[in-house]
Amino acid sequence: MKSIKLIVCILFLANIFVGCKEDEVKKQEEEYAYVPRIIGGDAAIPPNPAIFPNPSVVLTLKQGATFAFTGLQFAPVGKVSVVWKVDDVQVATGEKYTFTATTLGNHKIKVEASHNGTTVSRFKDVTVIP
Repeated sequence: MKSIKLIVCILFLANIFVGCKEDEVKKQEEEYAYVPRIIGGDAAIPPNPAIFPNPSVVLTLKQGATFAFTGLQFAPVGKVSVVWKVDDVQVATGEKYTFTATTLGNHKIKVEASHNGTTVSRFKDVTVIP
């Protein structure tokens, strides 16, 4: 009877040891397709300013004024490529951008976050007045 208990314990410990050898975290990271995310900049996440509260809300700036797009975070951290566009023309890269209202009229400021071929974006409509 003691030998059966000993064999069962040995098999149990061997099973635990074999199960712990696999690196499950690494396996999950390799199999999981990360979708990039743009976090912050909306009214739902205080204390960040409402940069992207609603696509139908237009920001109005006087000519020569600036607006800083800060307080945003991008995930997965350190693996996302961030591009800023004004009227579909790339103007900057990086997590922060300051728009200077130089040209009168309506403009669309867009931030794109890309990772492994997947891109997500947010935009802000801006009207520049004299």
